[in-house]
Amino acid sequence: MMGRRLLLLVAVLMGLTALAASIAPRQTATDDTATPGRSGTAVRPSATRELAPAQPAPKEENEIEETLSAAKGASPVRIRARPGQTLRLDVQGKLFDEVVLDGLDQVEAIAPEAPAHFELYMDQPGRFEIKLLGTGRRLGEILVRE
Repeated sequence: MMGRRLLLLVAVLMGLTALAASIAPRQTATDDTATPGRSGTAVRPSATRELAPAQPAPKEENEIEETLSAAKGASPVRIRARPGQTLRLDVQGKLFDEVVLDGLDQVEAIAPEAPAHFELYMDQPGRFEIKLLGTGRRLGEILVRE
């Protein structure tokens, strides 16, 4: 009996809240630049500043960004790097699997809406294969030479 009264009270309070929200005045389109002040009145900014468009950060020569496709039929890709460079690698595909970088001890999951992402500092020369773990399919290789 007590539980029913509590539920009834909550329902009544929710109804009153909805009623109050529907009656409350709304901000008009002409007041969209106004900001509420401490006293509750709207204060207009004295001047609007225009921001310059964002400039992309310059790509450093020590960084390499690559995107591979894990789709069936995609040809293997060779990524060339030098020791001391940072490689940012995304592997995209419409499959559920894991991407493995042989010799670098790196494994990342891949899903249709979530590419596998690697960020690697290339500190040793060598040849490192990029494969799908589940199917064993070869996607490419990373070739690090001085």
